[in-house]
Amino acid sequence: MIYYLLPRAEEDIEQIGDYLAERSPPAAARLVEAFHEKWLRLTHFPHLGIEREDIMPGIQHVVVADYVALYRVTEEGIEIVRVFHGHRHITAGHL
Repeated sequence: MIYYLLPRAEEDIEQIGDYLAERSPPAAARLVEAFHEKWLRLTHFPHLGIEREDIMPGIQHVVVADYVALYRVTEEGIEIVRVFHGHRHITAGHL
C-alpha cells in the first residue's frame, strides 16, 4: 500500500512548511519528515487513525505534532485529504 496527497493536502503542507521555514528551517524539515513517517506507518496500519464520521463518512485523522492530517483508505492506498492546525475546528466544508 502507498500514500498519496490530494492537491489541497499538498498545498496545506507547502504553506505549513513555508510558514515554519521562515522561523526555523530545521523545524520545518523535521515536521515534514514527521508527516512522511506517520503516513508511511499508515500504509502498514491503515486504520490507525481516529474515525471522523462527523466530518464525512470514511474520513479518519492522525495527529502529527500540532497538526491533524485527514485521510481515507482507498483501493489505491492512503489518500491524504487535508492537513490542518490541531486547534482548528474542521467541518466537511473544509474538504
